[in-house]
Amino acid sequence: MSKKGHKGRRGLPLPVLGDVVKSSLDAYALKYEAVETVQAVQDTARSRRIQNRLRERLDAFEKFGNCLIIAHFDQGAYVPTLNIPHISPVGGFDAGTGHVVIMDVDPEQQMPYKITFNRFYKGLSSNYHCVFKPFGYSSGGYVFIKLPG
Repeated sequence: MSKKGHKGRRGLPLPVLGDVVKSSLDAYALKYEAVETVQAVQDTARSRRIQNRLRERLDAFEKFGNCLIIAHFDQGAYVPTLNIPHISPVGGFDAGTGHVVIMDVDPEQQMPYKITFNRFYKGLSSNYHCVFKPFGYSSGGYVFIKLPG
């Protein structure tokens, strides 16, 4: 983004992040088949469907390299820091152990880190504190970019 951020703030609400990702791909003429923004939820029935699809996508990401996943999550759910909305790309997935690698863009996180799939989804589906709601943050999720081929 810019030093001034989006509307004078750092970070982007999930729907805006999806729009920015798509616009950026278009601006740089980068080829993709689809961009989908998925809001994670805690509701049991819907949550299971979203988790199953996310696991399939993580598996395809690791096996075929045919997609990218950008996570929008509660940073404090993964590392000892503030519980605030945060954005970072997924760097890997081990289907055997269920570990997700986060390539955290926070300069204080000096190395990528691994978390379990359940913890990953918990951070995605976190209902951000009510103080963030007026700024468009309700819960996290992810942006899925399907690459050609």
